[in-house]
Amino acid sequence: MTVINQLNKRTENLKHKQELKNLKNQHENELEKLKLNHEKYKNQVKTAHTLEKSNLYSDHKIKLARQADQNEKTLERLRASLDEVKDHTTKEKKRILSENDKNLKNLTTTHETLVASKKMKNEHLIQDMDHEAKIQINKLQRKINAKETELKGTSSERLNEQRSTNQHKFQTNKNIFAKKELAQTDKFQRSLLKQSKEHTKLLAETERKHQGQISTRDKNYKKEVDLKTKDHLKKMNQLNNFHEKKYNAEYTKNEKIMQRLLGKKEKIISQLRQMVKHEAIKEMEMNKDSFYHYTGIEPKITLNEKQDGYSIKLQIPEYEAKNVKVVGFDREIKLTMDRDFDYTKKLENGGSSVVKKSETLTSKIPVEYIVNPKTVTRNYNEGMLTFDIKFA
Repeated sequence: MTVINQLNKRTENLKHKQELKNLKNQHENELEKLKLNHEKYKNQVKTAHTLEKSNLYSDHKIKLARQADQNEKTLERLRASLDEVKDHTTKEKKRILSENDKNLKNLTTTHETLVASKKMKNEHLIQDMDHEAKIQINKLQRKINAKETELKGTSSERLNEQRSTNQHKFQTNKNIFAKKELAQTDKFQRSLLKQSKEHTKLLAETERKHQGQISTRDKNYKKEVDLKTKDHLKKMNQLNNFHEKKYNAEYTKNEKIMQRLLGKKEKIISQLRQMVKHEAIKEMEMNKDSFYHYTGIEPKITLNEKQDGYSIKLQIPEYEAKNVKVVGFDREIKLTMDRDFDYTKKLENGGSSVVKKSETLTSKIPVEYIVNPKTVTRNYNEGMLTFDIKFA
């Protein structure tokens, strides 16, 4: 009956121990689950807030990028139109300059042609006048010769007189021809100077007209560019103000959400602190109990002084020594320690919670010689518990 009672007691102890472990594991699992759920909820809230903030920031950034892209495209179009106007102005300037060069070349060519033609006419006139002068001189020479032949017989005075008269006529004709030639040359030079003045005046008028057209186009282009720039700056300021207001509103909204979340966070942290404090108090009370001081038996086995048995030494407090037992069987020594736990907790509502536990620690040690279980003796001295058991 004693063995059966012991077996039943051990079975109950094992069941009780298993139930204790199950309760402890369940409690730890529930605590861990609460912590995980709290961390999960906290991470979800944090992730949702970060995601929402990132989405708002990305949307704002995308809108700004789109607006900047539109502004860039508008600026590119303005630059393209400016380049087109510049190209058109340059081409028009080149065309006008080329036309002026062509007109100048044409006028120069015409003038040179007129000068050449007039020069040719004057040369022909000079040649004709030289030819006529030669003809007249030849006629006069012939007349002189005829007169000389006629007057050879006259007196030398009349001959000299006649020669002087002829020379005077010849000089007079030569002077008249020189005057005509000088007058014709002067007329040609005046005509050439007049044409040169007219050409310079026409060229200056054309240049002034061209410069006026270029100045008018530049003024119109500058006015258009200023208008486009002012309109672009105005739109940019409006967009910046709109985005700033929207960002401030979203930021205020997020701050309110964050404050609510922080309030919930503080509440949850306070609850967790109370739970942890409660568990810590429970752990401290459990640590005060000797039931939790030892989790295993680690004895030291040596041969005794007489070499006829074994000495088992175990360092243990005196209040635990009474619970340690040694049993020998064949070549095995078995140490067991039975202990009970009684924990009472006072609840906030005035009630109490009682926990009672029983535990058995066992250590089996194989030995070289067969031992006699009936020869077990015990001794406790200054914290050291000693068992002696002899060989069989």
